[in-house]
Amino acid sequence: MLIVPVLILLITVAVGVYLAALVASQDWHVIVWIALGVVGAFLIIWFVLTPLIRWRTTHFVFTTQRVMVREGVLSRTGIDIRCPGSTACSFVMG
Repeated sequence: MLIVPVLILLITVAVGVYLAALVASQDWHVIVWIALGVVGAFLIIWFVLTPLIRWRTTHFVFTTQRVMVREGVLSRTGIDIRCPGSTACSFVMG
């Protein structure tokens, strides 16, 4: 679930370091470093931190009476599925 954000983080950092090293000997390297930092921060916030926070704030609750899903950061949304008469709930991952 979080494999793609981790890959995006590693690729963003690697490309940023590579491009920063390429322009290190230029007179205008400071401007490019600032631009790389801004673009890298935007990419990391959008593609890494957002899915991480969304994943961290999602909760699944399984009881003998219901199944509940809650998600959200600022506004919580959820689904309650009642299971009348059920005595067991099973779950298979993968």
